[in-house]
Amino acid sequence: MSIIHTEHVSKRFGDLEVLKDINLTVEPGEVVCIIGPSGAGKSTFLRSLNQLEKITSGKIFINDELFLHRENNHTVDKIAPE
Repeated sequence: MSIIHTEHVSKRFGDLEVLKDINLTVEPGEVVCIIGPSGAGKSTFLRSLNQLEKITSGKIFINDELFLHRENNHTVDKIAPE
């Protein structure tokens, strides 16, 4: 069981592709560090996980349940907030 799992997450700002086909799995008890140069998309990726940014396409799973699925900048499936 994974805590966070992403499949093919992409994010565009107009013609600028900030995130391209990002896949990540974080298992329970695992500590993950995201590093890279300024402008590499680290903050955009984290903001996308907590829905402060809308991804352009891809899937986000929380506790192995589909949280969000977007394709071509349109939501295909999303867990409704409680």
